[in-house]
Amino acid sequence: MKTSIIILTKNNIEYTKLCIYSIYKYTKSWQYEIIIVDNNSDDGTKDWLKSQKGLIVVYNQTNEGFPRGCNQGIRIASGENILLLNNDVIVTEHWLDNLLAALYSSDDIGAVGPVSNSVSYYQSIPVSYKTIEEMQIFASAYNAQPLSTDFRVRLIGFCMLIRRKIIDNIGFLDERFSPGNFEDDDYSMRILSAGYQLLLSKNTFVHHFGSSSFKKDEFLFNELLETNRLKFIDKWGFDSHDSTKIHFELIDLIKSNQEQIIHVLDLNCGCGATLLEIKTRFPKAQIYGISSSNAVDSIAQKFVNIYSGCIEDINEGESTVYFDYIIAADVFSYVLDLNDLLKKLSRKLKKHGSILLSAPNISHYFVIKNLLHGRWPYSNANIYGKQIRFFTAYDLQNLLESVGFSISSFQGTKLQLTQEDEFLLYQLQNLGQAGVSEQISVYQFQIKAELTNKDQG
Repeated sequence: MKTSIIILTKNNIEYTKLCIYSIYKYTKSWQYEIIIVDNNSDDGTKDWLKSQKGLIVVYNQTNEGFPRGCNQGIRIASGENILLLNNDVIVTEHWLDNLLAALYSSDDIGAVGPVSNSVSYYQSIPVSYKTIEEMQIFASAYNAQPLSTDFRVRLIGFCMLIRRKIIDNIGFLDERFSPGNFEDDDYSMRILSAGYQLLLSKNTFVHHFGSSSFKKDEFLFNELLETNRLKFIDKWGFDSHDSTKIHFELIDLIKSNQEQIIHVLDLNCGCGATLLEIKTRFPKAQIYGISSSNAVDSIAQKFVNIYSGCIEDINEGESTVYFDYIIAADVFSYVLDLNDLLKKLSRKLKKHGSILLSAPNISHYFVIKNLLHGRWPYSNANIYGKQIRFFTAYDLQNLLESVGFSISSFQGTKLQLTQEDEFLLYQLQNLGQAGVSEQISVYQFQIKAELTNKDQG
């Protein structure tokens, strides 16, 4: 079985050399072909590529961008698998064997990706190596682990292995996202929509220098991100980043064992990413989600039991299922009658069931700082965007206890501050009461509230 490794180049010759040399060293020669699509490099890359034997090279006269360039490579590829690889990646021992093992671990797997030191969407892991040599020693041990995978709703395209038959089925990368970004979000959704699964190969590590072609001009890079984010929303009807969040901070509050059957409801499940992670940790979990968007429903319903509609209109007679956990990640700020909703949810919980919730802290330092400057932090770019109600720690505790919940865990997320911010925070804390003043450093609360005095279950 042959894998066609497709690499795009636009300058960065030293990265390209490291990438290709690592493939030569750590991949069996009969396993692959390398297809290079050069987007009109002018740093000597083209001359170097011409000096190499065994490469299949397409030389573009203009920069065609990532999606279009990948499609050029795919069209001439002869492998049963297609691997899209950034030229700023260094591959490692057993990398391709491990990815193939994950890809063919089940007939319904459409694409897989590895973990790395620098990659978004929860594919990065902490590393301590300082040199390439130390990295390869680390990777050799890491990649020697047995097969280990997580289901995902999105994979990052820096190193993405796809079955060729999937591409033949769903088509090429969408070139509306040229020169790049969000084409991998789009392709992930198309793979899921076709009935296939995405896997993160947790026993495969490669090194990634990180978006070297795009990030040279940070302003233009951010502008491109926003442009293509809006293109994705226009195509799919939902925001990729918001709808694929995995709320690890709430999942960590679940106390169960892998053999226990638990029922979990996510009040705003999006594409189902949080529920998929719960299913990975607790294989016998029965997962349910509520979504008010038909667009995300079409993705989530592939692996989640979906209740469509507004959470405030949850029909108590709709289901006889009672839940061990109800997840409410940044949900309660948008609810008109929260007291009524909490009463409805309490009737959906099993005896001693819990609500796992997160909510932004309206008394956070960031809010106070903006108010002191005459501003209100209402931007859609943060979690204070469209709320109709706001909470302090005191508000949340009183609200939950008033409808029959006891708080078993109350945690908070803090943000990294500049020295100037730390000084202002110190001054503000000195103005407040002990205990209360400490809360202004908390950006977001995470709470586990257990139902008490429940007769049915």
